[in-house]
Amino acid sequence: MSNNLVKVEDDFQEENEINIYDLINIFLKNLKVFIIVSVIGILITGIYVARRIVFDKNNTIYINYTLNYEEINSYIGNNIYYPKKNPKEILLDNKYIDLLFENPELKALYEEKVKEDGDSVDTKRQFLTNNKVLETSSIKELTKDEKEKELISPDSYRTTVRVNKRNDTSKKVSNSIMTTYLDILKQYYKENMFDYLAERKQYLEKTLPVLKNN
Repeated sequence: MSNNLVKVEDDFQEENEINIYDLINIFLKNLKVFIIVSVIGILITGIYVARRIVFDKNNTIYINYTLNYEEINSYIGNNIYYPKKNPKEILLDNKYIDLLFENPELKALYEEKVKEDGDSVDTKRQFLTNNKVLETSSIKELTKDEKEKELISPDSYRTTVRVNKRNDTSKKVSNSIMTTYLDILKQYYKENMFDYLAERKQYLEKTLPVLKNN
């Protein structure tokens, strides 16, 4: 029984040897063909890799800015409460997501990529996140050097826009998205902070005479 087992293994090895010799003969007879195919394969791979490097690289633009709450406090005083909004929160608000996607360049890019449930605010937000199209980060968190970090205001931020060069050869799309975002940033702070301060001012102007008379 063990002999049969060994025999089967021997036969298998012999068949392998014959197949290998056959392959070597075929290879030698068709050496030129193999070389040509290999060269073509290398060229195609090289072209593909070069194409990936040239066309799949993103256009990246960013803007740094600081929310100067100290200046606001110098006008209204440190004891008056007002909502200090974080720009990271802007795109958590559905209203501002929809405003951002009114940008024609971003809308065209989105509609090209997303074929299902495109009207959903969650889908729009996910598109921005997955493709890193628009991100806002704390500059303090981005800074690795501890000494430099100490000098940076906690209210300093960087907003970055990334668009694939294939869709943005002249940076028209990325610049347009950034411009729209900055307009939304101004609107966001006007509606969520400065309008609040204006209302507080009106309220105080009305109540102060009453307090004085009392």
